[in-house]
Amino acid sequence: MNRCPSILKPVSTTIFFITAFLSSLLVAGDLLGQTSPVSNWRDHAEARLKAIYDRGEFRAKVFRPTWLSDSSGFVVEEVDSTTEKPTPWFHDLTSGGRVVWNPE
Repeated sequence: MNRCPSILKPVSTTIFFITAFLSSLLVAGDLLGQTSPVSNWRDHAEARLKAIYDRGEFRAKVFRPTWLSDSSGFVVEEVDSTTEKPTPWFHDLTSGGRVVWNPE
């Protein structure tokens, strides 16, 4: 009681192997696309590590404001754009304004 004619068996086997072969090509192509040359990632990693540890490019910048006793604002030293020298600047919290600090 064989329901499948004998001529369909070779066809179904061929279709199975063709499908398996094409699937393996797709997977192999995807895997090959993810690999990179060994020197490429090492060069990139070395440059990033030097930036972090040697040059300190990822260190946070220091921000040390001095708060006024009445909490109306704070004074921080910044570079003045006209004189190019460090100057104390007052930042007013209520208005959001910024002026050169004069402690008098």
